Amino acid sequence: MLEIIKDDNFPFKDLKKLYLKIFYEDFLEEKFNLKKQKYKIDIFKILKNKSVIGFIIGYPKESNYHLWIGGIVEEHQNKGYFSRTLDFISEYLIGRAKKITVTSFNHRKNMLRLLLKKNYNIVKIDKGNYGDGKKILFEKKLYKENEIRFSLTNSCNFKCFFCHGDGFISKNIYVMEEKNILTLIKDLNDNNYYKFTITGGEPLLKKKMILNILKYCYSLDSEIKIKIITNGFYLTDDFIKEIKFYKKNLSFNISLHSMNSEEFDLITKTKGKFYIVLSNIKKAIENNINIKINCVFMKTQLSMDIKKKIFEMIDKSFQIGIRELTFLELLVPIENHNLYENYVSFEKIKELVEDISSRYILEKIKEKSKRKKVYFLKKENKYLKINIFRLTCRNGCEECLKNKDRLIGADNKYYPCMMSSDIQENISNEKSIEKVFEAGEEKLNELIKIKKRKFL
Repeated sequence: MLEIIKDDNFPFKDLKKLYLKIFYEDFLEEKFNLKKQKYKIDIFKILKNKSVIGFIIGYPKESNYHLWIGGIVEEHQNKGYFSRTLDFISEYLIGRAKKITVTSFNHRKNMLRLLLKKNYNIVKIDKGNYGDGKKILFEKKLYKENEIRFSLTNSCNFKCFFCHGDGFISKNIYVMEEKNILTLIKDLNDNNYYKFTITGGEPLLKKKMILNILKYCYSLDSEIKIKIITNGFYLTDDFIKEIKFYKKNLSFNISLHSMNSEEFDLITKTKGKFYIVLSNIKKAIENNINIKINCVFMKTQLSMDIKKKIFEMIDKSFQIGIRELTFLELLVPIENHNLYENYVSFEKIKELVEDISSRYILEKIKEKSKRKKVYFLKKENKYLKINIFRLTCRNGCEECLKNKDRLIGADNKYYPCMMSSDIQENISNEKSIEKVFEAGEEKLNELIKIKKRKFL
């Protein structure tokens, strides 16, 4: 078993022995002490079956963090242990530093390859030689994992009967001001966030604003990832042409809850829009736009045969070139238990997806968490990734699974729970964005303690 432990009291004599074993040279105490005088030294021990097999020494440097020196003893090299240690340190530093820097030498080819694989960028190569080669400085930005969702507007051209609006439900129509969202993106990015989801309502009702957001994000930080959740109706040829420049950092999750046009009309309370959406999806795929399909899987009057429905979704996805399909449990809020007649459980969806060996090759299954399971299907030379998501509120407030995504509504308020629009926190200049999140989540925790609601 591999363990990585931060141990700042690791005796220097043991460190020296380990250093000699790895690098075949002495580790000078004077050199170590000079670093300790200047910086707060962190020592990360790498253990295999409780035995120390390697180490990394690092230290904070202004708002960044520098990995100074480290290695693995020879018999344990090339087994992925150092790679896992770098991942551990990156996770440990999220929220503590903005970026990591590492210095290596050009003759250490395995280390150079590993750093590049881990998305470290070369920022400087010293021209002079340092005994055994040229010194190369690498850098990697650290980002928080939470996705921030912005509801541009709560207006939508569809009227899906089960829509919960991500917790932002209002009789009034709101549109987020462009200057507000750009300011928030800047503040959040300064706090190490880089994943932003644009949702609604229907966000493509505000195409011009979206284009301005994409342009701003591209100029702010090339690492920013934007995901747009849309019904696909306004994903037109003209818009596809305008967004092609940003497609490396852009993806679309298209809400498509049936591959049957009649059922599509029933769910969305529209007429004649199914084939427009399907055509838009095909065109986006042809233009190499990153498209994923979100399907809230449910029973309706037209699809009581849910096995047939799931086959229909998968068959059509293969046919039109979709590479990723997500089945979501239907959210059934306490205020609308009538929706339970449409509900299909996470366990049932799993059973249906796994019952497909007669049609497809099921290559791999991954249990990501208690909320997510992933399947990889193959048909001829085509592949399809299928995600199944458990309802966030599956067990109600008593066992809240807490959605990692944080929603900022079009009214410029933070909504920590997608099932409770009454829990909200104003965003203002008086509080940092992190303080706003903390205040909102305190309210959510109080609700969990007091109400202990069951949604199903």
